[in-house]
Amino acid sequence: MGSIIALRRASYLPASRNQAVHGLPRPAHAANPGRSEPPFEPSRHRPHPKRIGCILRDRFRSCGGQVNGVSMLRIISVALGLASGFFTFWTLRLLVVTGFLLHTRAGGQGAYIGAVVFPVLAFGFAWASRRCWRRGG
Repeated sequence: MGSIIALRRASYLPASRNQAVHGLPRPAHAANPGRSEPPFEPSRHRPHPKRIGCILRDRFRSCGGQVNGVSMLRIISVALGLASGFFTFWTLRLLVVTGFLLHTRAGGQGAYIGAVVFPVLAFGFAWASRRCWRRGG
């Protein structure tokens, strides 16, 4: 009985390595003798990392760039608008707390940096939000 199994396995195996590479595909159990299931091949189950971007891009295009009927650029625009509002609030708060930068603490030069950076970020996010809103419509 054991010799019949050995002959059956041997009939599936290629005569040489070239035949295995260029010949017809072998059954899974011939590639992995002694097992009934095919061997695990990561390339079949997980796409190549360079192809993941293509897969996501294709899925994004197939639905027209929309999520639940809303343009993706409009969703990004709302998020950018919220960020702009956040930095606008912190600019106003900074000016109120420091009395328009007249009453800063000793060593409080960070207030001057914030007075420049916060409005720049607020305007930058507002510009990007407006641009995304117009392109998404």
